[in-house]
Amino acid sequence: MIRYEFIDRNVSEADIHPKDVFENERELAFEFIKEKKLSGDQKSFLFKRYNIPYYFDVRKNLLASVKISEELHYEYFFNSPLSRLRASEDYQQKVKSLRSHTWKSYIEWIEGRCFRYLEDTSEVETLDIGSRSVGWVEELKESKLLKRLSLLEPLPPIASVALDDKQYDVVIAFNIIQRELNPLNLLKKIENKLSGDGIAVLSFRSGTGFDVLALKEKGKSIFPLDHLFLPSIEGISSLLEEANLEVLEITTPGQLDAEIVKSAVEQGMSSDPLLNHLFETVPSEEIQSFIQKNNLSSHVRVVAKRRK
Repeated sequence: MIRYEFIDRNVSEADIHPKDVFENERELAFEFIKEKKLSGDQKSFLFKRYNIPYYFDVRKNLLASVKISEELHYEYFFNSPLSRLRASEDYQQKVKSLRSHTWKSYIEWIEGRCFRYLEDTSEVETLDIGSRSVGWVEELKESKLLKRLSLLEPLPPIASVALDDKQYDVVIAFNIIQRELNPLNLLKKIENKLSGDGIAVLSFRSGTGFDVLALKEKGKSIFPLDHLFLPSIEGISSLLEEANLEVLEITTPGQLDAEIVKSAVEQGMSSDPLLNHLFETVPSEEIQSFIQKNNLSSHVRVVAKRRK
């Protein structure tokens, strides 16, 4: 496991979760759950969001205990008021303007992994799975390395552009596994799409991240059905092995855990005396650096390849 330490002062929580947009998203997610009368029956849990329990399994993956059919899951992401909001031109433009810097950084990181692990980077065949941002796809197309781009199972308003039997040098799945009903099936699909020495690059929210554990039900960034499965480091390693994938790197390079928790403390959302004392006495950047170096961030990146 790689230890990571880098603080980017240009990244803020407002870029990832702009308040005016994010509040609307969460409200629409809640209305969908209420309208469809979705619920869970988990007796022991860490916290509840919209009356849906979130609990840890034996590998410390954080799961939403919700009874939902594949049809309702599809409706939520493809044909609900929330999906229509996210597909709107206004939403897409706003997200692009706020996250372009972060996306460029992601792509530079992917390119670096290509140079590190691929034998030939002259014609890098690339597959992106599950995109929901037009701006992200546009940034990928601007890459000088990731020239041949296909899109599989994107969310509206993006159209799928991929061949069923084609394999790829790089398969990207950013913030996808957390919304899957069957995460193992996604990883097996990724493994099937990899060429012989190809690499998979994933990012996702982890349920054992500092901000998730510190804030629990007070945290605003975790909600169903966007977040059904938040793997731990142990949990994702086990799933990758089960999907015939070998881990090359696991890092937690998150930038915002400390900022998110500090903001919640300052707004009176947490009365934990330890958190209050911590942020009164230690600078946020030092806390975030500690979180990164010890792989305690809720933002995880993984690089993997097919097992020989």
